[in-house]
Amino acid sequence: MTWVILLVALVGLVLVAVAAVRLSRHGVARVTSPRQVDEVLFGTDAEDLEQLFSAVDAEGVRARRTLVVARLEHLRSHRVPLRQVHASPVPTVARLGFADGSVLLARSVTSGDLVIAARLQRQGGLVIAELSDHEQGVAIVLASADGGGRCTLVVLGLDQPD
Repeated sequence: MTWVILLVALVGLVLVAVAAVRLSRHGVARVTSPRQVDEVLFGTDAEDLEQLFSAVDAEGVRARRTLVVARLEHLRSHRVPLRQVHASPVPTVARLGFADGSVLLARSVTSGDLVIAARLQRQGGLVIAELSDHEQGVAIVLASADGGGRCTLVVLGLDQPD
């Protein structure tokens, strides 16, 4: 599935580059937007192609979300404890490492939730208590096994363990 999306994106970039070169050689007015390039290259089919690309992108988003939810359900149902909270290369996003080797990318729902998660993780026994949909990903509630605290994070995706 991922290679199909990458192939479609690569073909699109090549077509845009070819159109730009052809237009500049023939003295045609400069193309100022991707939509104009689409219209020059594909004419009336440009809108149909845009809808097709949007559908492929939406399918990829649904597939990634399904994988994340499946992993989170496993972690929740088996009460796998959170073992590590590390910074990621992306600002405001953390890497959450669980005892079974799962690693998730997550950010705070409200300011300070990542700090609370890191503090509770050091005390031990922090597990996923609840899952829900969120516009940016999947919201999880991390709760301490001893009832010592809770925080809510949005899981953006899966990551690879170190």
